[in-house]
Amino acid sequence: MIKVLQILSAGVTGISTAILAFSIPRSSSRNGGGLQTPRRRILFGLCTSSTIQSLAFIIEPFTGLGSHASCRAQQALVLLGADASLVYTLGLSFFQLQVVKYGVSNKKFAQGYERLIHLAAVVLPAASIAAGLALDVFHPMSNDHIWWCSPIFGCTSENSNIYYLLY
Repeated sequence: MIKVLQILSAGVTGISTAILAFSIPRSSSRNGGGLQTPRRRILFGLCTSSTIQSLAFIIEPFTGLGSHASCRAQQALVLLGADASLVYTLGLSFFQLQVVKYGVSNKKFAQGYERLIHLAAVVLPAASIAAGLALDVFHPMSNDHIWWCSPIFGCTSENSNIYYLLY
């Protein structure tokens, strides 16, 4: 029953964010539509990464039945979506703070901060995935869920403590 709820919840979230990600670039160019403003580009990144994470949670109950390779691929998708969503959520909040409180223009924000947000949304997940794969800490759990091997979950991989501390 829990797996069905997980699939349904992730499915609704994935469909919703995919619709948003699809409609943002296609919106009217009047009033800064499309991907013309930093807010819309950051929101597009957030929707895209959330869709990826939702996809990973939809397939997660099935990859627990698969091989070690499918487990690693699914965990890479989770980390890609989760880490990029975190960066884009923080970036969107930072954008709003800069615009509302400090009166920073869209152009100035795009030139100064936006590139760093997009760079962080790529580098953080890539580093998390690379470290997890290099340390071989992505393993199926006893309840058919995939997660990184951690002492919290009763897993005792020799590399899990390193990854746990890094993450």
